[in-house]
Amino acid sequence: MMKLFNIIAPLIVIGICFFRNNTVYALHIGTLVGLLIQNRFTSFCQIAYEKYLHV
Repeated sequence: MMKLFNIIAPLIVIGICFFRNNTVYALHIGTLVGLLIQNRFTSFCQIAYEKYLHV
């Protein structure tokens, strides 16, 4: 559930700002990479390094 919130919340903020000002301010390369790849990278690390993390 938290993974979806981490993706949806920034998109909602960007959408609200876009509809209010008709300009996208916060959509940079880092934001796109974070939104598209962060979830997959985190899931991979949790599976691959589970025995080392002890969380």
